[in-house]
Amino acid sequence: ILHITPHLGGGVGNFISKLILLDKEYIHHVLLLEAPKNQKFVDPIEDLIILNDSNINLKRLLPKYDIVILHWWHHPKTSKFLFEMPQLPVRMLIWSHISNLTVPALNGDFFKIASRIIFSTPASINAEIYKHIPDIVKKKKSAYIYTCPGFEDVPFRKRPEKTTFNIGYFGSIDFAKLHPEFVEFCNSVKLEDAIFLLVGDSPAKDIITKQAKEANLLNRLYFLGFADNIWEKLNEFDVLGYPLMPEHTCTTENSILEAMAFGIPPVLLNQLTEKYIIKNGETGFLVSNFKEYGEIMRYLYYHPKTRIEIGKNAKEHVLRKYSTKNLLDAFRSNCEICLKEPKISIDFSSYFGKTPAEWFFYNLGKDKAIFECSFQKGINNQTNEIKESLRRTSNLLKQPTKASVHHYSREFQDDEMLKMWSYILNEDSFQN
Repeated sequence: ILHITPHLGGGVGNFISKLILLDKEYIHHVLLLEAPKNQKFVDPIEDLIILNDSNINLKRLLPKYDIVILHWWHHPKTSKFLFEMPQLPVRMLIWSHISNLTVPALNGDFFKIASRIIFSTPASINAEIYKHIPDIVKKKKSAYIYTCPGFEDVPFRKRPEKTTFNIGYFGSIDFAKLHPEFVEFCNSVKLEDAIFLLVGDSPAKDIITKQAKEANLLNRLYFLGFADNIWEKLNEFDVLGYPLMPEHTCTTENSILEAMAFGIPPVLLNQLTEKYIIKNGETGFLVSNFKEYGEIMRYLYYHPKTRIEIGKNAKEHVLRKYSTKNLLDAFRSNCEICLKEPKISIDFSSYFGKTPAEWFFYNLGKDKAIFECSFQKGINNQTNEIKESLRRTSNLLKQPTKASVHHYSREFQDDEMLKMWSYILNEDSFQN
């Protein structure tokens, strides 16, 4: 098996490296589309290939493999690779690591192109973008595998004695994931004993600090930084407060599962994939707004026995559902199905279009139409109506990275349409 991925960072890197280490039935190689920036998940992989035009011949490399697994989340380097990929017979398994419920979203054409599609959440199969795909096709060509490598190594939790009620969040402290009104959620708790512990890299620290100061919460908010040992930090949490942005692309979301596996009850927004992760009132709580968030937090503060019981339920559920055995069984089963398919040659360029701008909007889901319309009009015919429609597209497309307009524009600096879109969506970001 050849795994193709732009990088091995973050949750995807953790998952791919652990899957390869756990599975002994197949021989796994990894093709990286860029030089690794972090060796944490790279070092354990024995057979690593870094794409370099001077020493990698894809025409000789790709036919060697029984299955080619493309790990997909609309990264610009992935789009470029598929466009330039030589037309050779392969069994191409596309493994989507985003939900496809919002923006971006894997184009439905992949049900025709790929030998098989793996989603990371059952929510994806019923996504709006795939409503036109017949159920019989979806059932035959796709499945879901939770991208979680098991929790058999979770340590025993020793609850520390403390006087505060600790509401924790861990992961990227960035509005590409976090709810833009995160501080308002914190402010709704209204408990003197409540403090908020934020664990992880924090690109949004300055903005959150400013908002917390305005809300008189600054002395209750603690940025703890990146944690090599997450269990030590989780041991301080009483509750996981995890309000994500309404347009997020998260799937299994291992941060939530890790907290649950440690016996910590999560409080999430009643949206998107969160509804597939917990059962409301049994393994965690789903809320719809600030008011409900604050009410649940106060309830858990005043009812510690219930809090511990929900945490216990969460732990039992996660350890049972997301076991290493379940992961490997599902992975091997899908590989076996894929191996029964013939190798086929794929001309991705005939689907994607010829320019990076076209690659960008090809997999945008609901926002595809406006960018496609803008592209067809051309640079010199952008009406005010088109510009306003572009500005109303998903906030995820305005982030510095995460397959945004700016990300693609930096990657393909000669593409004038991408430059223009970047300028329209965020002039400051474009200038930088």
